[in-house]
Amino acid sequence: MSHPAIDVLTGQAAVALQERPVVGLSSWLADAAALCLRTEHDLQVVTPPSSRITFPLETVLGGHGARWVIRSDNGSQYYDGLRGEALYWDGGSFQPTSRLAASPSLAADTPAGTIRLDLSVVHKASPSTVLGETTEECFVRLAGHAPAGCGGAEPVTQQWDRNELTRFCRDRAPRPTALVVVGGKPSRPAVGMLEIQRTAAGVHERLRLAVGSISQPDTEAIDGLAEYLADRYTVRTLTVGLRPGRSDCTVEPRYAGHPIPYGLLVGPEGIAERGLEHARTAPAPHVLLTGPANRPSCWIRIVGGEGAQADPGKVLADTLAHFGLVEHLRVW
Repeated sequence: MSHPAIDVLTGQAAVALQERPVVGLSSWLADAAALCLRTEHDLQVVTPPSSRITFPLETVLGGHGARWVIRSDNGSQYYDGLRGEALYWDGGSFQPTSRLAASPSLAADTPAGTIRLDLSVVHKASPSTVLGETTEECFVRLAGHAPAGCGGAEPVTQQWDRNELTRFCRDRAPRPTALVVVGGKPSRPAVGMLEIQRTAAGVHERLRLAVGSISQPDTEAIDGLAEYLADRYTVRTLTVGLRPGRSDCTVEPRYAGHPIPYGLLVGPEGIAERGLEHARTAPAPHVLLTGPANRPSCWIRIVGGEGAQADPGKVLADTLAHFGLVEHLRVW
């Protein structure tokens, strides 16, 4: 395995050295990530502590085995820029030690940051199905504007067009399609990773989205989006969190912890499996059955309302366990 983006290759890891102030999911890194997936190598991107990464690259490096490795200025120490773990080179890959690194921390009261959204929707596999409508709705409601462009890497090269998106994904099927999507207002920039895959159940559309904010996010817009999606689409799950940090959606190598859970939408499939009464007793401060009567969903707000002082992380974990969705904890 050789690749122009890879500087060090071992039996376990493919290491890319990057020195730019902002490192994105370039076409070379996107191709290297796909190659690592096929060859079962861990992609590990090494940068100096002055670098930031974009949300699409963060999404790739947040996967199992992949890492954003921060090299100290003198090259004697390493830590994980996303997880805060001190790292060491074992001859095959960067591995965590048993301690957290002394990386800079974000101020706990910083108002800036991003809304983090993870949406999974299933569409009918029909010639009339047009993809991207749920993605567009998320951008409009949370970022104030429809997506401007999309592409297989950063920077994106194509204008956003749902008909073209559908045609492109259909031509690639049954192979999955992964795209970077960008847009939003200048005051609310948004960038997402959109994955389309044909499955036995239909066409699965997954959007992982970051929306920047220089102030407290519009939680009414989040609530409205959840109810809108439940009413019109077959949503599997929607999770929404709030993460302090930079409002431009880039990520500094400062351990910020997991996003603070805000809300969880469980779709009709998850409700039907255990019944409406079970859904109503979800262990969260705010539980709302929403959507059509014949296929209701459940919007669970983790923060706000009675019991809001409880630890949001624990409330989310208990709620996911309540619905048998504990595998979703891996994204938090």
